[in-house]
Amino acid sequence: MSQQLIGFIAHAKSQVRKQMTEGGYPGNNIQRYIKGSDQVLFDTGKFMDALKAHYLKGEAGLAGVDFGWFGGATSRGLSYPKLASVLMYGRSWAPTQKERRAVAIKARLGGAPAPEGDSLSQWTIPPRPFLSDVFMRKDILERFVTDVVKAVALSLGELK
Repeated sequence: MSQQLIGFIAHAKSQVRKQMTEGGYPGNNIQRYIKGSDQVLFDTGKFMDALKAHYLKGEAGLAGVDFGWFGGATSRGLSYPKLASVLMYGRSWAPTQKERRAVAIKARLGGAPAPEGDSLSQWTIPPRPFLSDVFMRKDILERFVTDVVKAVALSLGELK
């Protein structure tokens, strides 16, 4: 039955990639300066290419499909599962002086204007729930149900 769901998995992965690139999630200066990029959810295709699907096994066979980042890491050593969590759920933290200096240097080298006003005591990366935005869509849920029904029918037909 798991072989019958390969089409759904490929479609769902393409929809997640599309949501990440075209989802319209807002950027912010902190993340832009840290990354050195205006692209909100990715810099290269490596993170998106690491998206995987795992079959969930139940007592009676296939119980579902889990999508996410189950391994891999950025060139700086941040694990993809942790990066995905930060991107989807957001993060707030009190930056260290070392972080402040590193971002200030990167921003200045990137041509950013000098900051105005007091420094922020908390830095925030807002949540961008790109996985749930895809998997809660009616068309995705309907396709999953349709593909599972077909897969069950084919599997039962093979048992006869």
